[in-house]
Amino acid sequence: MQSDITPITIPDIPENVYEYLGSLPKEICRILLPVLHHRPDSEVYAFRTETGAFAAWVQKEVFFFLSKKKNTKLMLDHLCWIAWAVIAAKLLSIARCVTDMGPFVDLSGQYLLDVVTVHKSMKLKRNLPCCNLNTVAAGIKYALEHGIPNDQDWKFKGCENTLIPKDVHCLNVMGSVASLTLEQALVYLQKQPVAAKFHQFANFDNHIDVYRGPTSEDDEYVGTEDVMIYETKLVGEEWVAVVVIPSADSAAYVNVSLDVMVIYTSGDDVDNNDFDLDVDNIERRTLATPGRLLTEFVAVGPRED
Repeated sequence: MQSDITPITIPDIPENVYEYLGSLPKEICRILLPVLHHRPDSEVYAFRTETGAFAAWVQKEVFFFLSKKKNTKLMLDHLCWIAWAVIAAKLLSIARCVTDMGPFVDLSGQYLLDVVTVHKSMKLKRNLPCCNLNTVAAGIKYALEHGIPNDQDWKFKGCENTLIPKDVHCLNVMGSVASLTLEQALVYLQKQPVAAKFHQFANFDNHIDVYRGPTSEDDEYVGTEDVMIYETKLVGEEWVAVVVIPSADSAAYVNVSLDVMVIYTSGDDVDNNDFDLDVDNIERRTLATPGRLLTEFVAVGPRED
């Protein structure tokens, strides 16, 4: 990572650390204090962007399970923000097979896109051309309550679908919407994929070996995207999650670091209390405390009696 701020190496924190922090720009100082509190395992890199400041570092503190990819090909639409429906349908397809409700059948993400009511707050999201914005959890919940057809009966057409099938048979899926911590998500990954929100920055490249978040003052925050995690693995000595981002230009697997932590603060001319005036800022505000690049894990859990 490149930075014009001298990185702090935890074993060599100077005795006059508060004097050192006091000499830095205020937005840098604000983010380094909570970082030091978390006791990182590596150097901390802090840098300023046009809107504020970021810090990134490595912190290894969870136990990982290895799992295997299966039936994980996603239908893509690069022009629209419909990953929530595609991912929800895939999670339901695999969960139905895992719970012995029949052979594996790809369920219809298009169905969820067409019938699940759009959440009002999602209509404002980044002024995207797609009007069918929702969440993975909402898609799963709808299918569990109403059933869902297979993707051959309700084929994928994308955001602007005008060919709504009639008299289509819906398959049942047993389960519940499970909101998970990272540790819980790793356990689920032993049997089935998990959805997550991915914090993406301007430097994102799905062809690099491992994506580690912001690395310079040019890496402005883009927002969160829905992804599906297929497995975790070691790349060198670094734990990564293997994901596919349906809105990316390629369906290639992307290795996202699970060791990197990131924190964000707005610039000195921005009141942090007014940080929730729009949807973009609501997403950015989730990085106001130290967190990983992947968050808000969701899966199809066991049925709640």
